[in-house]
Amino acid sequence: MQADRVAQLLRCAVSPQEAERAGGEAELRQMETQDGFTKHLMALAACRDLDTHSRWLAVMYLKNQVGRFWQRRTGIPYEISDEEKTAVRSGCLPLSLDADDNIATQAALVVARIVRFDYPRVWNDAMPLIAQAVEQHMPAHPLADNAAGIQVTRVLHYCLKELGTKRLVHDRRAFFQVAPAFLSLMLQFWCSRQC
Repeated sequence: MQADRVAQLLRCAVSPQEAERAGGEAELRQMETQDGFTKHLMALAACRDLDTHSRWLAVMYLKNQVGRFWQRRTGIPYEISDEEKTAVRSGCLPLSLDADDNIATQAALVVARIVRFDYPRVWNDAMPLIAQAVEQHMPAHPLADNAAGIQVTRVLHYCLKELGTKRLVHDRRAFFQVAPAFLSLMLQFWCSRQC
């Protein structure tokens, strides 16, 4: 599978022409279970050379891919490969700080879904990475324009919301271990915006 072909289909899928849009969407649906599709979506969502609508559609498809195929489920014969999972994990947090707020919001939801599936067993450094990003984007003074700080706190919000809904005992324990650290971190963030 070629990234150029996926980019072309994304452009078709956002076309105002009904026939072209339907054809692009149909081909993208057929590619969902092919190896490499998720990795290409991640790369295209982050590609600044691609138009905004196609990038937004790429991150939407990525979010749906993660939700449907991140873990093997009964009745679904496909699971995203470990190589693609690694590529998505490494690229989704930086993408959540994108200049386009719509893309950043959807990427934040991708991060949260992955955290729900993989934290703390597989992606055990996810929450420390998010904490580090919050600290890096803490405003220097209250009147500073801090769009990246707001975006990273949005990632944190979605992740904590996902972790807070997990019901297994070891998942709840992991949530209770990280929550106090983030509470004090968010207090610092809030004070830096107010004081």
